[in-house]
Amino acid sequence: MAEQPEFNVVAAEMVQISNSHASLAVQFERMQNMPVIAAENRILRAINEVRDQLSEQIHRVHSEINMYARLNNSRIIHENVPLFPLYGQDNQPVAHFPLTIAHLRGLDNNQINKLFQAFGLPLRDEELEIKRRSFGQYIGLITVL
Repeated sequence: MAEQPEFNVVAAEMVQISNSHASLAVQFERMQNMPVIAAENRILRAINEVRDQLSEQIHRVHSEINMYARLNNSRIIHENVPLFPLYGQDNQPVAHFPLTIAHLRGLDNNQINKLFQAFGLPLRDEELEIKRRSFGQYIGLITVL
């Protein structure tokens, strides 16, 4: 008869492997206590804090720029005077922002929907003229579209 496995030996080896894994896990956990690793973690936290503060400041600056743009847009009464563009919800200049009131009047439904999305405005199932007017008001226009 061929040799049979010794299950008690298999069980003992499995316990030894399990204990070795547990010991390794403890040692890996302790690596974070090494001065180099601890310093690296502090540096990463500091970098993240600076990044968050910078992001917040950029958002504030863009909000102020948008306020200024809206104020200037509110003074535009001629359809071919350039509009002041606003920053989108991602703090980036919005692609295909209408150049003038005339340009805004020429936007189709798909184009106006993309602008609504860029600014995080709710998309409603409305007539195109109403969407254009709503967007015009959002960017500060007082002139009737």
